Amino acid sequence: MSDANYSVLWFRSEITDHTYKMIENYLKNGIKVFFLTFDHSDSLLTNPFFKVAYQNGLLMLSVVRYAQEWDDREFLSFDGKQIDSALLDYFDANSSFNKEQYLLEHLQEEQHSIVKAGAGTGKTTTMINRILFLKHMTPLLNMGSVVMITFTNEAAANMRKKLLEKLKSYYDLTKDKTYLEWMGDIGNMFIGTIHAFAKEFLSNEGQRLGFSKSMEVRSFKHEQRRMIEYYIDQFAAENPAIYEYFRYLPHYQLVKAFMVIMERMDNKSISYESVLMLEYGYDNRGFHQMAAYVIENVTKELTKKKNEEESLEISDLISRLGVMRSISQEQLHLQIQYLFVDEFQDTDEAQVSFVGWLVSQYQSQLFAVGDIKQSIVRP
Repeated sequence: MSDANYSVLWFRSEITDHTYKMIENYLKNGIKVFFLTFDHSDSLLTNPFFKVAYQNGLLMLSVVRYAQEWDDREFLSFDGKQIDSALLDYFDANSSFNKEQYLLEHLQEEQHSIVKAGAGTGKTTTMINRILFLKHMTPLLNMGSVVMITFTNEAAANMRKKLLEKLKSYYDLTKDKTYLEWMGDIGNMFIGTIHAFAKEFLSNEGQRLGFSKSMEVRSFKHEQRRMIEYYIDQFAAENPAIYEYFRYLPHYQLVKAFMVIMERMDNKSISYESVLMLEYGYDNRGFHQMAAYVIENVTKELTKKKNEEESLEISDLISRLGVMRSISQEQLHLQIQYLFVDEFQDTDEAQVSFVGWLVSQYQSQLFAVGDIKQSIVRP
């Protein structure tokens, strides 16, 4: 009925019987409808079929402030193509239509997108819609090649649930069994935390990259804190004259200071050998001596523990991957065509490096969303 695979953006100044018929035809064929008009669109929602589509986000209605220059215009755009930019600007400024969300959802070019978004601005919905756009445009897209990295397990479960709910709403409107097949395909898509993906990554690629088959990825923060506490006490016992200046500081503050120092070193993914060769400068209170003693001993003991357990932290993984940048894509087993990262502002430098390595090695298209307390902006 049209050239649309995913959506139609339709501006019509008045609502007529023809309007009802066209919208119904689009929806029954699984085409999402963005309908904009000068008319009162509430009348459309008296239709139960339209109301369900509207509630499920497959029918978007926007009443536009009247402008005489657009009165005799009818505008159609299929799948975000052949966009009239001036008209979109007018819609954005004079209705509930969000131009930037629309453009992100329908992004045509093979380019990376870093999206700045605040809470409640629809970033989760935009990511879900973007995934569904890609699937509609390329129905044979293997969802196993789409990776979604979230900040928490709860967020991952919520993302998967919403994807399935959206596909079910397509099926309910169209009765097309294709959407039931796509729901099954979602099971092949990785949706989880960066640590969970690192584990998945090692399971699939570890041996090819020289890692043990049983290697695990986890956090060692608890063990690190305990070791720092122990070696501060050891340094105090072995160097009472130097520690005399620091004994009046609350012990937890010293521990916290070393936790911060080592966290920043982890974020830089500094290798074990490099840590042991670090220079700590000089200060007349002797803190440089305590720093060298604590950090080197904690690093040695923590590394020994990791080796015994065959475990890594993300920073360790990155420091090892850093010397493998010449590996060819043919040597890799995973297919990561699209990489989505939610809550990007919560990733540290090591995690950002991991994401960058993945994008580079797998030639993935990155779509990352970060919360900076403001609305979604342009790609």
